Amino acid sequence: MNHILRLSESVYTGLCREVGTPTEVRIRREVMDTYHLSQRLEHKFYKRVIKWSGSKSEGFRLSTSDDDFMRWPLDHKVTCELSLVSFYYQLIPDTTVILMESDDLPPGFTRLNLMSPSSNTIIRSSCEAKNQKLYISSVLFRDGHLSLHKYNCPTLHTIPHGPCYTHLYEGGEIDVVWCLHSEEWPKNVLPWIQRCRQHNWPSEIVISEILIKGFHVVPIGSTPENGEEWRISFSQAEQKLIYSMNHCQFLCYGLLKIFLTEVINFQNNTPVICSYFTKTIVFWVIQTNNSLTWTPENLLYCFWACFKLLISWVRIGNCPNFFIPQNNMFRQKVTGSVQTSLFSQLYDLYCKGISCLLLSQTMRPYLSFAILNGTSILKICTLARESCIRCKRKGGQEQENAVEEIPHEQHQQQDAEVDHVDEDKSMRSVEDRQIPRRSTRERRKPTWMNNQEYVFTQQHSLEWKKKCEFLHDLKKSQEMRKYEDEIVRTMLDILKNN
Repeated sequence: MNHILRLSESVYTGLCREVGTPTEVRIRREVMDTYHLSQRLEHKFYKRVIKWSGSKSEGFRLSTSDDDFMRWPLDHKVTCELSLVSFYYQLIPDTTVILMESDDLPPGFTRLNLMSPSSNTIIRSSCEAKNQKLYISSVLFRDGHLSLHKYNCPTLHTIPHGPCYTHLYEGGEIDVVWCLHSEEWPKNVLPWIQRCRQHNWPSEIVISEILIKGFHVVPIGSTPENGEEWRISFSQAEQKLIYSMNHCQFLCYGLLKIFLTEVINFQNNTPVICSYFTKTIVFWVIQTNNSLTWTPENLLYCFWACFKLLISWVRIGNCPNFFIPQNNMFRQKVTGSVQTSLFSQLYDLYCKGISCLLLSQTMRPYLSFAILNGTSILKICTLARESCIRCKRKGGQEQENAVEEIPHEQHQQQDAEVDHVDEDKSMRSVEDRQIPRRSTRERRKPTWMNNQEYVFTQQHSLEWKKKCEFLHDLKKSQEMRKYEDEIVRTMLDILKNN
């Protein structure tokens, strides 16, 4: 039991270095929010929204974190109720109204019926007539935006990728998805609200913020060839849920992403498990598993609970969407021989126990130090610092001291003798003295190590600098060049306030 707690603390420390401390993650999110606020006037002028999404908007800066953007027109409204179509006509006359129709479709997917004329050329060219109605084709909509972007940016290498189109460049990738927004919530999502209130996660405040933000529909069907279907996306709601996590929960999600990339998908040429599935797992475990305590010393227990849930889902071939559980996200990917081989791989990792984390190049050093030295990272750093001080005093020469247990009375006698010698002899006596036996009394950690804000260093004084550095790097990216003036103004505002 104690060694798991010790290893959990070591993993927590390593993840704070690899993923970020609470302060660093908070600064990243604040910079993202500041950038989005600075773009509001431009969004209204051009009647379209550009919003950062994906892992970077959640607060990650891993090597696998790409730049993901969502774009949607402001003058197009998607509604779930036919009765609200006339309401939009009267309230916002210049708005194009689109009605969702989900009958006879898989859960989590919908058709889009164009109810009023659209000024958008791509939407008009994407319409297909069926039963005297105009439906927007997801395939034509996606391909239309891809062709337009290739025409506007011929030097960029752009390829289709699911509902997105991806810019490939030397430094990484940029995924952009054009979608449509709805301020309402479909009826099949209402049970999610009841489930959240039943399990007390997330809080009522977070639920209210999620409901206000609404959802999106992205141009991808349940099967690649099905062009009439659109997938319901809850990316903004998922971002709110991640923001509501404590830091231990966030790091557990980060550990699952690292484990997925470096262990599960490392030997697979065509990975079937994506990071979105790990996000869904964390949501379900937080909401339904009340036996877990999300603190640093229990991090590995929390990770193991998530890993076991993944194995269970692969075994039965069902990954329920967090908002619409009837939507099985394994329906197309994890079936047949793929499901069998994946379950065999995960079960082999399960049989290794927590030691399977040693297969991760990122986490191996932190676990190895804790296992081999029988202590936490904090104690290792303390011993290393004391060793450097001794080496400096002795001119860089190290001496190995045997570690033996000595009686408590002998230890007191040595302490009394040390008090009567001069400073140099006292230092040599302390260095050559054998390490005393560890006390058997119960050790309790201070409150600051047991709460959810387990921070090793405070960095409030450098917040402004990190924000400016992030904005400076942002200004260099190809996608953000046209917003260079707004970014510079934001940097100047940060400097003025500090």
